Formats: sequence, C-alpha cells, structure tokens
Amino acid sequence: MVTGDVFRKTESKLYTYFRNIKRKGVLEHKKGILEKKKENVLRDIKECNVIIDDCLKGIDYSKDKVTASSDCIGPAEKAIINGIGKLERELEKTMAEKLDIQSDIRQLEIAICEIEYILKKLDEKAREFVEYKYGDEAGFELIGEKLSMSRATTYRKREDIVKDIAKYMEWNEFEKCETNVRQI
Repeated sequence: MVTGDVFRKTESKLYTYFRNIKRKGVLEHKKGILEKKKENVLRDIKECNVIIDDCLKGIDYSKDKVTASSDCIGPAEKAIINGIGKLERELEKTMAEKLDIQSDIRQLEIAICEIEYILKKLDEKAREFVEYKYGDEAGFELIGEKLSMSRATTYRKREDIVKDIAKYMEWNEFEKCETNVRQI
C-alpha cells in the first residue's frame, strides 16, 4: 500500500527526473561550446595569433639607445610570449570547466537511469501521461485534452501511475540504491 508520503516522494522524484534531463541537455550544449572554444584557442596558439600592437614603435635614430636587455628578447617577442601565455591559461581554464561539466553529466546520468528504467516498464499511454504531467508540468485539463480523457480520469490515471511507480521503486529497493549512489 502506498501512503501519502510515499506518493509525494514519488512525484517529487518524477519532477526531479525531468529537471535532470533538461539540465543534462543544457550541460551537453555547454560542453559542445567549450569544445569549440578549446579548438579555437589551440588554433590560435598554433598559429601564434596574438596582438602585439602596443610594442611596435618606429625607430628613433636621434638617440643612441641600445637595448640593454640581458635576455636578448625584444619587446615584440615579449608581447608574443605574454599573449601565448594568456592563451595557454585560457585553455587550461576551458579544459578544467569542461571536465567539471563532464563529471556533472555523469552524475546526472546515474540519477536519471533509475527512473528511466522504471518508466520503460510502463505502457506508452502511461509514459506519455508522465511526460506531460511531470516533464512539461501541464495541468490536468491540458493533459485530458491531449490524451482525450476527462479531468476526473486524469486525476485517477495520475494516482494509478504514481502508485505503480512507487510500488516498483519499493520492490526494487530504489531508496537503498539511491543512497548508495549519493555516497559515491
């Protein structure tokens, strides 16, 4: 028997499941953008694509100034070295951010897979109902229109589906699995 508390927790997990799917999509998009940024920065480093305008000055022949630098590096070379250093730091930051996003995606995949497995056990109509109710967060009237059922039937259908999912979660010792995943 499914109690009210278990019913609410099950609904909460369904909402969280769909939020995690959306979040995973956003993170995968961001990961793609960071991959393009990484490629651009690597290309800029390879092609030595840096700006050195501030150090290029005309030669002043009226003075007898000789470069007194002991490292034999002129201002243009220093500007290039500094520019490449900035690009390398940007590359490191981009790679670290991409690795963090990949880790977040893996964690979301673990959280998603358990509910996804349970939803696959449902029939097509029930999965469609769950997607409308918890994924799109549609109201009962809209769900009734889309699935051609009355408002009262949508309420009953929700209760039946959530109870079935809750029973399967209890039977599958879902709570125990979820706490083990969090500890990893």
